[in-house]
Parts: sequence; structure tokens; C-alpha cells
Amino acid sequence: MKSVRTVCGKISGDSMGYTLAHEHLIVSPELSDKKYDDYRLLDIDLMCMEVEKFKQKSGKTIVEMTPLNYGRDPLKYREIAIRENINIICCTGFHKEEFLPELAFKLTETDLINMLLEEINNGMDGTDICPGVIKCGTSYNNITETEVKIIKAAAKVHILTGIPVSTHCDKGTMMLEQGELLVKNGVKPENILLGHTDVQKDLNIQLEALKRGFNILTDHVGRELDNIDEDRIRKIEIMIREGFGDQLFLSGDMGKKDYITAYGGRPGLDYILGVFKDKFVREIGREYFDKITIDNPKRFFSF
Repeated sequence: MKSVRTVCGKISGDSMGYTLAHEHLIVSPELSDKKYDDYRLLDIDLMCMEVEKFKQKSGKTIVEMTPLNYGRDPLKYREIAIRENINIICCTGFHKEEFLPELAFKLTETDLINMLLEEINNGMDGTDICPGVIKCGTSYNNITETEVKIIKAAAKVHILTGIPVSTHCDKGTMMLEQGELLVKNGVKPENILLGHTDVQKDLNIQLEALKRGFNILTDHVGRELDNIDEDRIRKIEIMIREGFGDQLFLSGDMGKKDYITAYGGRPGLDYILGVFKDKFVREIGREYFDKITIDNPKRFFSF
């Protein structure tokens, strides 16, 4: 029987409820450049305050997409999940090349496969916490040789385990190329979630990805507060009208102090289930909001 892997163990997909499919709770890019200081979210008490607001809006599950070399901390994710009584799914895998650890360049594809399998089967970072999704990423308008190696390894690991694949498409680029590389290496499109696709302003590219069977993630929700994400809602409505409602997911990817209210930013983790939901329901309807934030995640993250 399929189940969803959380930091506190396996649960039924029916227990997921409202789900944000790509977030960062505890994160710290392992680069010295000061431009990344705003991306270092390390205060567990502040993040619990933030997650509490999400829970008060009936939120149940957060998919934590911080990978290796980006500050992943499974034990802190588990502590947040226990303190706030929510589900947290965390990931194995890697970011785009800029954020890769040295070992990613040195290891062979087979080495990477074995490394990822070890995390999936026995736990991450010396813990018994197993990931519920595998991440791979690509650079802006480019897929590097090392990124290709990682994507191939992720595909093989998916085939061996069934773990779903969620990706980083840098600024919305390379989504079709990324998806097709995964498919070429044996992953079915329905097991692929292409990330950051809403940053790509050309709706035709998103529609083409959907036509090819990929799931796509609108995950920069809350970045354009002046119009309450009017353009995103309009595009989602078009995608639903074209028959792709079963392939859509939502999140805010709020891995930055500027976006987290507990750090003095906005709009916060409760925005999607609050202001955005109200506008979405008025414009499109409750049925489709629940499909995108409950039904689709339940299907995708169960394996």
C-alpha cells in the first residue's frame, strides 16, 4: 500500500490535507557570499511561530525542499513537526550546480545512486529520518554536465524506489529539457513535478509541459502582492480550462527572511491559505483550490 514519508514516519495520503509543495523552513546556503545572508533561516522558534500561522489557516503539510549543501536539517524539521503538530516531508537530492557540494562533481553516477539510496532506505545525515521526495535542479538557461549526471542518478533512484521527483527550474527555464531528460531515463511524466514554472512568463511553455504529462508547480505565490497574484490566478484558470487541473500544485518557496513574517517579512506561510485562497475561490472556485492543494499532493507524494 502506498504511503507518504514524513519526518515523523509514514502517513496515509488522506492525512496530508492542505499542502504547500515547495518550501524552506530551516535553510542556510553553504556559500560565503553575503548576498545569501537573507536566505539563512536558522531560528527554530521563529519558524515555529511562522508554521503556527500556517496551521491556523488549516494547513497540514509542508514539503521542505532544502537539499544537501543548502542547510538541510532533518532533526529540526522533525522538531518543528512535533511542536506544531503538522506533517513535514523533506528531500534527498541536490540543487543546481551553483549550490552543489564538491562530492557531487567527484562522484560517479553509480556512486550518487548508492548515496541517494542509502538516504532513502536508512536515513539522512546520521538520523533515521527518510526523505519523501528527491530533488534535482538545473542552471539558468542551461543544464551542465554535472546536473545531467545528477538527473540521471535521480531517475534511476526513482525507478528503484518509486520516490517522486521534484525539480528546480532556475527562473522557470529548462523545464521541458529537464522533464524530457528524466523521461528519457525512465521516469513517467506523472511522477515529475517541475518547480518554479510560474517564473516563466510564457504561458505556452507551461501549457506544453502540461500537454507532455508533467506536473507543474506555481511556487512563487506571494512575490507580487500589489495585485494579489492576479496574473498567477489568471494563468491557473486558463490551465484548468484547458483540462490540466490534475497536474497543478501551489507553494510560495519562501526560503528568505524577506518572505517570512516571523523575521519581519511578508507575506508569510499563511498567505496562500488566507488572502490568496480567498481570491482564488472567488475567481475560480473552492473545488479547484482543494484539488491543487489537497488532492494532487496526496497523489503525487504517495509511493
